[in-house]
Amino acid sequence: MKIKSIIIAFFLIGCRQEPIQIKPIAVDNFNHGFFVLCEGTFGAGNASVSFFDKSTNVMYNDVYKANNNLFLGDQAQSFFYFGNKIYIVVQNSQKIEVVDARDFKKHATIQSDWLQSPRYFIGISENIGFVSDWQSDGVVKINLKTGNAEQLIPTGEDPEQMYLLDNQLFVCNSGYASVQGKDSTVAVIDIEKNQLIKKITVGKRPEKIVKDHKGQLWVSCKGIKKYDAKGEIDESKSSAGSFWRIDPSQMKSEFMYAIPKTSETPINMTISTNKKSIYYSSGGAIYKVNITQPNFEPKNILQKNAYGLGIDSENGHLIVCIEQGFTSKGMVERYFENEQGNLTKIDSYTTGILPNGVLQKE
Repeated sequence: MKIKSIIIAFFLIGCRQEPIQIKPIAVDNFNHGFFVLCEGTFGAGNASVSFFDKSTNVMYNDVYKANNNLFLGDQAQSFFYFGNKIYIVVQNSQKIEVVDARDFKKHATIQSDWLQSPRYFIGISENIGFVSDWQSDGVVKINLKTGNAEQLIPTGEDPEQMYLLDNQLFVCNSGYASVQGKDSTVAVIDIEKNQLIKKITVGKRPEKIVKDHKGQLWVSCKGIKKYDAKGEIDESKSSAGSFWRIDPSQMKSEFMYAIPKTSETPINMTISTNKKSIYYSSGGAIYKVNITQPNFEPKNILQKNAYGLGIDSENGHLIVCIEQGFTSKGMVERYFENEQGNLTKIDSYTTGILPNGVLQKE
């Protein structure tokens, strides 16, 4: 039995609070800033979205509830901007909320029997989107006109982030919610034929995927952590987190780097605006890697335990999401990076509970 089946059962205990009418937030059509997704306390139904207005340096919290007089749901996992709409994946509520990116008004709710534990959404065309789903062990094709799920394409254990390159969808099979948790593949789907065409082997538990300046795909893998009777990591049964590079033209992977400590794991991988540097967090620190260099050499640039990371596409500022307890409001910090790679803190702002991601309009 998979752990994710247990997770889904907890959906039934989510809070059933009545919405409270508050003043709508209209910030110049949300054009000059970035959104912060706040996961919320598991089982409490208090997920939310914040918006930072860069023209006034003001953080507006809970913009979904403010503009819809509705609660977002339980455990917001990810969000994606596509076609003047924002798709918010609310995992434990088993749905995707679609809002207009200009006023954050609710446009639609996407639900399906195939979406029992949705993780990430990606838009393909005006009519088509795909959603990765843990429980279904695959990606679900969605008709964006009707909001109906049309097809389930099996990929592997607990699919996570996806990347669309030409007509191929690369899907990280994390194995995260499984008892065995041993998947180490990236599935490749032909989106014209709607079928799996290949599985590329990478490290254990691949989770995040980005594209660099040369069109190569980088995958971060969390590795496997097994514990002994004392609660300590069993090195003989564990594997380190790692980074892999995929050549899409050859459909081949190349091992690049393993985290030195088995107790640590790479999370929150993101890429710079010029696509030449990777940022990730691990073991209470944030690292940067110049991937134009022949060797993968992480540089510790900030001692900070990040719950989420983002890069401001307009100015390159590093955005760090920080959790301050699973029932307390979180925080976002912004950092300026000089040519030498040194960071200077710009400011910080309070957000909703457990901020885990950043999104800007394209």
